[in-house]
Amino acid sequence: MTADRITLAEVIARLTPKTGSESAAKIELIGRLLRGDLQAAANAWGENGSEGREYRYDCAVDPVIPLPIPAKAWATCDSGYIDGSNINWRQPWHGKNGSPWGSGNIDFAHSVHLSRTAVDLIWPTETNKITSTVSANSRKIQRARGPKPEKRGRVISEMRAFSHADLNAMTELEMEKRFGASRDTCRTAREIVLANDDKG
Repeated sequence: MTADRITLAEVIARLTPKTGSESAAKIELIGRLLRGDLQAAANAWGENGSEGREYRYDCAVDPVIPLPIPAKAWATCDSGYIDGSNINWRQPWHGKNGSPWGSGNIDFAHSVHLSRTAVDLIWPTETNKITSTVSANSRKIQRARGPKPEKRGRVISEMRAFSHADLNAMTELEMEKRFGASRDTCRTAREIVLANDDKG
């Protein structure tokens, strides 16, 4: 699972050249998270208490599933509230009761990450583009279908023994049985014979 992770800081670094500035990259990312195009999670989180930050959970101390950050939480996160892979919210959002992460206010989150696969789909790198093009081309080659040219050539040769009237009178089912080829192959071969031969 960790192999598919990309940190918030890495996503921002990837977007900065595309958007023109780090601030614009953060705004673009927050927009995608707010719309639910991407899902982020945090390894540590807590709330601001009277004595400073109070961590309510830290995966480094007690590993468990990271906290998923809901899309609505991003409504109170401005680009200035993101520092590397750490986030502070203008207004806290609430954890769900009964969840492994507990309930209550969540004011900050650290070690925020996203799915690398999801990020690559939205903002592919040059390497991703090349890889996906190569994969798409190899799939096209593997999926090449249709009659083999030898079979169509044999059917064309056999059809030349018939008059145009006889070929036109044959149904596709008859051609399939007579020439031992698919209806599509027979139909194509008949069109070639009728178009190229002078026989009437």
